[in-house]
Amino acid sequence: MAHFKNPDDPTNPDRESDARKGSLSAPKLLKLGFALPILEDGDLLLYRKRFGAIAVAGRGIHSHAAMFAWWGDCPMVIETRGVKDARAVTLESQVARYPGRIDVFKADPDYRLDYNRSGAVAEMRKMTGQRYGWLAVWRVAFHHLPFFRWLFRASTDDDDAGTLPQFCSHAFAKAARIGGGIDPVENLADQHTEPADLARSGAFAYRCTLLPHDEAT
Repeated sequence: MAHFKNPDDPTNPDRESDARKGSLSAPKLLKLGFALPILEDGDLLLYRKRFGAIAVAGRGIHSHAAMFAWWGDCPMVIETRGVKDARAVTLESQVARYPGRIDVFKADPDYRLDYNRSGAVAEMRKMTGQRYGWLAVWRVAFHHLPFFRWLFRASTDDDDAGTLPQFCSHAFAKAARIGGGIDPVENLADQHTEPADLARSGAFAYRCTLLPHDEAT
């Protein structure tokens, strides 16, 4: 399995500060049509928080994670989400619903990890139709509470995918590790991986934030 070195300050979500690429605090807004040429199978999509257990208790600005995939010439999102469970939907529909809230992170941005993009997508597609991991996501939320975090300790076993149904970032981490051949967040089990962990991973780099085709930049 491929390994990587994190940036000098892995806790800094704005480490990607190139003016051409933007940063999380100063996002580069792109209409979907202009962003599509840079998107590849297995890229990471992170949704800026609004509400929910991960949004309230999480360590970063994101509350949801999903995987991008090309199905023929149609750009798709594969995700596991709340009452909708694990599914595949068009990227265009999601950008229209969440304008300016979907951040694109390039997976393996320097092409040095030998990331199996098709394998990651195939693993993620296997999850479609499965139930959303409500129990798992609340367990992760408890990690941030003063008393409960002593009872619900995060596992540091990289190969521990867990036995509970997956929530969003759990599913992405599992698909990237098993199908893609890279561990997005080392020394942290898939079932304890949050969107903020993926955003800080050295395996991904922020590129842009998506707007609908008809939205002004």
